[in-house]
Amino acid sequence: MKKLFIFAVILLLSAGAAQSQVVINYPFAAAEYQSVTATNDSVQFTVSNQVSWVYSSIDSTTVVSATVAGHITNGAILYVELAADGTNRTVTFSGLTGPSTTFTASKTRILTFVYRSGYKLVSSAQIN
Repeated sequence: MKKLFIFAVILLLSAGAAQSQVVINYPFAAAEYQSVTATNDSVQFTVSNQVSWVYSSIDSTTVVSATVAGHITNGAILYVELAADGTNRTVTFSGLTGPSTTFTASKTRILTFVYRSGYKLVSSAQIN
């Protein structure tokens, strides 16, 4: 009887522990891809997923402008892929934190931003 009682207590304790586990639901939605046309020297988009990829070609000095949805949480990742035309181009940011970046003519660069109370540039790589 004592063994049965101990077994029952262990079973109840382990069932209670299983219910208190933290479940991490990340990312909250599928990765998002946007192909954005640059207009009036600006690439504008809204980030609405925890993982987002934005592509645009640029043909002038450009401001990359992001609006961030209210449900984006710390740790979200944003990739911005920009392809320059046949001239070196300078890119600045609005709604994103990062230094102005010069893009080499006819080259593509991927910028990686991580969200922590705002998107911050953490890496930049020319891919061709």
